[in-house]
Amino acid sequence: MRQPISITIFFPAYNEQDNLASAVEDALRVAEESPYIGDYEIVIINDGSTDATQAIAERLAAENERVRVIEHDQNRGYGSALKTGLEQIPVNLQRSRHGEDTRRIPRW
Repeated sequence: MRQPISITIFFPAYNEQDNLASAVEDALRVAEESPYIGDYEIVIINDGSTDATQAIAERLAAENERVRVIEHDQNRGYGSALKTGLEQIPVNLQRSRHGEDTRRIPRW
């Protein structure tokens, strides 16, 4: 069996009050249950949301020490939110997939 990996999962979020909690909770569940994931963190990048996204992100971080929040004071766009997320990854391997790309993830 392979050695468990360390991973950073990040969520760029702009006005995602209706989706953020369930997405983060699903990621937490998968990371906890996976025999392939050892240490992990989840980073929420609130990209200047005008709804309750920041409050929800802060609540999630308060409830779980593996979740942290970065807030852009104004919307900088998806590319900037991705860049901020990628800058948080402390490992040498970075891999990104778009959420709407539902094809099977290849083995690495």
